Amino acid sequence: MLEENGISCNADHILLTPGGKNAIYLAVNAILNPDEEVIVLDPSWVSYEPIIQAAGGRCVKVKLDYQTQYRITKEKLEEAYSERTRLLIINYPNNPTGCILHEDEADILEAFLLEHPEVYLLSDEVYETLVYDGNKSVSMAARARVSERVITVNGFSKSAAMTGWRMGYMVSNEEVFKTAYKLYTHSLSCMSGFLQKGAVHAFACKRETEEMRRIYEQRRNMFIGILNGTKGVHCNLPEGAFYAWVYFDVKGMDSFAMCDYLMENAGVVGMPGSAYGEESVCCMRFSFAAATEDLERAAKNIKAAIEKLG
Repeated sequence: MLEENGISCNADHILLTPGGKNAIYLAVNAILNPDEEVIVLDPSWVSYEPIIQAAGGRCVKVKLDYQTQYRITKEKLEEAYSERTRLLIINYPNNPTGCILHEDEADILEAFLLEHPEVYLLSDEVYETLVYDGNKSVSMAARARVSERVITVNGFSKSAAMTGWRMGYMVSNEEVFKTAYKLYTHSLSCMSGFLQKGAVHAFACKRETEEMRRIYEQRRNMFIGILNGTKGVHCNLPEGAFYAWVYFDVKGMDSFAMCDYLMENAGVVGMPGSAYGEESVCCMRFSFAAATEDLERAAKNIKAAIEKLG
């Protein structure tokens, strides 16, 4: 972790889990007391809020703006903060928007944590190897002044295409690790040994991982290029992950209606933006982790269906 993202950690504080989702579940339950609050940046992955609720906490949404490409601001964080705030969850590269964490936003997060020393930060970085155009997403645990209060969650599902293996992990300070480990041992016992041995080999697959990232980048450019050639459709190039977050400027249609329309008229399935907390504009999430020819056909079908609306 030190070589790839600047995180200095103790091997004794790395907890292997069946997927990154379980690592998030354990971390949230290790930190929260009943009725404490967790700040989540919207649009956000759909499981954060239910996990917080299952831990007896309250999810406080920070609505980031489509018009500013969902950039973090100090003002929005402070508006969401209260004396009951215990945790802030971030996800970069982001599902669903494809945004990465830039240095200036990391500065804002670091300042927020320094201002509120009782708050932990959980950084979900499961897409960290899938970043494009020569960019790099910042890992908050690499910031020495706040590293002790950052829990980093990662896994092999996305970076090594090992989704079915369910191999994730969390890295934290000793206090959080010990509490999470107690929950772990009385619910899961351990990860299968042969899965761990298989995952070790993923670290030796840097060439294959880079080839996968390069192919995703090509698919991204093709898919979004076709969509952006359609009147009433716009998509910023995602900086990371493998999702196209597509805006539709079609009068009278929200994201659920657009989802149904494209399924029926284009034969393409996407996720409505409202499922991720985006209610202000009509956005949909499409995955480009699919065969290139299928993606090209899907993009052309979407284009034809939107043009049919006039």
